[in-house]
Amino acid sequence: MPVKYDLEVEDVGVCPYNVGSYIVDVGNKFMCNCSASRAASAYGAVWGDGVYWYRSDLCGAAVHAGVVDRNGGEVLFTIAGNKNSLGGSRRNGIRSSPGRP
Repeated sequence: MPVKYDLEVEDVGVCPYNVGSYIVDVGNKFMCNCSASRAASAYGAVWGDGVYWYRSDLCGAAVHAGVVDRNGGEVLFTIAGNKNSLGGSRRNGIRSSPGRP
């Protein structure tokens, strides 16, 4: 069961593959855990740089942003709403694409 913290951060447990099911929650903050195996593989596509497209691999985006390393860890994410332009870069061994597919 999700846990609400005093700072209005909802703990969703294990990180979902992407945040597609949370896009209606603009402005809300969530916490999840990227396992070491998910963070180490970071096998999914990532779009953006700092702000990421909602269909990006969440753990891959967290590694790219430097929030967690390949050992995994807790990730805090905020649903930012629609962004017209997203950059791309290579950081922490992850290549992110600009824009969105």
